Amino acid sequence: MVPMRDGVRLGTGVHLLPAPGRLPTVLIRTPYEDTLIPGLVDRFTEAGFAVVAQDVRGRLRSEGVGEPFRQELADGSDTCDWIVRQPWSDGSVCCWGNSYYGFAAWAAVASGHTAIRAAVTRYITTDIGGELVRRNGVLRLGPMVEWLRDTWRGRRLASLPGPGPYFGPAAVPMLHCAGWFDSFQAGQLADWRRSRGGALLIAATDHQDDHFEFDRASPDHFVDPVAREAMLDRSLSPVIDFLRGARPAPVRWELTGAGPRTADTWPPPAQPLVLSLGSVGWEHDPDDPVPCLERDWWRPLLELVDERVIEGRPDVVTFTSRAWADDLDLAGPVSLRVTLAAEGTLVVKLCEVGPDGRGRRLLEAPCHGVGVLTVPIGDLGYRLRAGHRLRVQLASSCFPLYPVDPLPYRQRIEDAELRLSVLAAT
Repeated sequence: MVPMRDGVRLGTGVHLLPAPGRLPTVLIRTPYEDTLIPGLVDRFTEAGFAVVAQDVRGRLRSEGVGEPFRQELADGSDTCDWIVRQPWSDGSVCCWGNSYYGFAAWAAVASGHTAIRAAVTRYITTDIGGELVRRNGVLRLGPMVEWLRDTWRGRRLASLPGPGPYFGPAAVPMLHCAGWFDSFQAGQLADWRRSRGGALLIAATDHQDDHFEFDRASPDHFVDPVAREAMLDRSLSPVIDFLRGARPAPVRWELTGAGPRTADTWPPPAQPLVLSLGSVGWEHDPDDPVPCLERDWWRPLLELVDERVIEGRPDVVTFTSRAWADDLDLAGPVSLRVTLAAEGTLVVKLCEVGPDGRGRRLLEAPCHGVGVLTVPIGDLGYRLRAGHRLRVQLASSCFPLYPVDPLPYRQRIEDAELRLSVLAAT
């Protein structure tokens, strides 16, 4: 039970190999009862690190009142003070974290503690009120309510911090790990750009490290031990190399379906691809919103959701490209420029359509407004197979992922263009 500056004690596990000597420490601070921690510990200790895994304030074994995001800077610094006083510590700390752990890692770095030598953040953004709680200004209703209820004892949305990134550029080497199918991809990339020189690793994964395959769902690594070992190997190998001091290409990214790539920056050099959409209208009925198809919004790659389930509704419109004769490599940001006739919510999905007609979502993002809008949908590294097509899906709701506009209205789009980037001429 490690004491903080105000006397609150935090439950802390220390993991060492026998007769360790003085070692660098990997610090993991989490609010979750994570069954993957033993696998993480094994790999970090075998790589020559001590591991300190700590429950954040007010969670699990730790004392105090849990207030999401508000105590991590001071508590991270105090924990580093405690680590460097231990006989097994060589005086250096590396911070690591997925999701909320990643925010806690950022916070420890932002404290300026001199023991911190490097940090790895994965699937998180420090823009709490912006790209974490909201997407393009639209509240992530279902995920945030679920998270506050299940992790923070039902705290209200109003308890979360307001918009704006919490931290400035990092003073230590940082590795930013993003997933093409992670909810916080846009915010993670924004943090990387603000970090001014941090390394970037982007994989074809979602928020829980499930990996994309077009023709089958990802195996569940929380219940499948073979899948768990494969996931830990895939996700931790580059992290351990980085914490040991390796500095490979500034950007390593996965072209989904075609393997790893490297670049000096993101996005890589590419050519624009603009797809024009026709004009169309539909009715928004708040009493019959378009449902969110994913049963688990944190793990969309665990199941093969067929977007045709909702595409027959009159309030869901689609635009489908021709089938490409050759593979098409998409790499870079994707956006929709559109004119909306009525003020309201627009939910945009970019899908891949296979020869059998099944559509699978690649990107999704909402916006709210009226008039001429440019909607950032996200970034993509993806090989569209020959014979497959792209489809844009538009609707005014996706419930309960986002709130439903309370009044009915008729929406119409004009002058719509989808803008992508491709690695080869098309």
